[in-house]
Amino acid sequence: EKQYNPYYALVVQQLCRLSHSHKITLQFCLWDFLRDMGESTVGGAEILKNLSEDDRAGFNVKSISTTRMRNVARAYGWWLAKDACTLAILKPVDFTVLKPQSQAFMREMFVHLLANTQLSTPLLSSERPEDLPKSRNKGPLEEVFLKGAKIQAVALGLVYFLQTAFKGEDGFLKWASQLALDTLRTGMEVVPVI
Repeated sequence: EKQYNPYYALVVQQLCRLSHSHKITLQFCLWDFLRDMGESTVGGAEILKNLSEDDRAGFNVKSISTTRMRNVARAYGWWLAKDACTLAILKPVDFTVLKPQSQAFMREMFVHLLANTQLSTPLLSSERPEDLPKSRNKGPLEEVFLKGAKIQAVALGLVYFLQTAFKGEDGFLKWASQLALDTLRTGMEVVPVI
């Protein structure tokens, strides 16, 4: 839709509470979306094996509108923050080689994830400082990123991405991204210097 409808985010959140299969579907939908943006290496081994050579080379990249990208980022930000899915869905993503459009999508998604850990409704409209949450509750944010820290490949990728994507931020985004980084590093068994 042209305008984000939080109703869909809440419906999917409820479906994921009822059945694990919905969480798996959500994961595959994200991977499909990322492949549509040109991230040809994202997905399970069976999916990648079945792609044609042109698909793997990234020649069939679909044009994703900015509106759709923002709406999908907002929805996944809510679902990740509210445990409809975990950061483990990002395991096949190589954050060091993301295309610019995918970087923008991921940044938008993480802005909403960070903000939604502080909110009770999925209504955040943008990342303007006046729209970001005023509360700073560490618990829900740490909980989301501790789950991501359990998978070293995810944790390393997120540390790299969050450091670069939120470099130079201030206010809420600086606090939240730093807390996320600290949580990821604390949850990892081996902390490399990145």
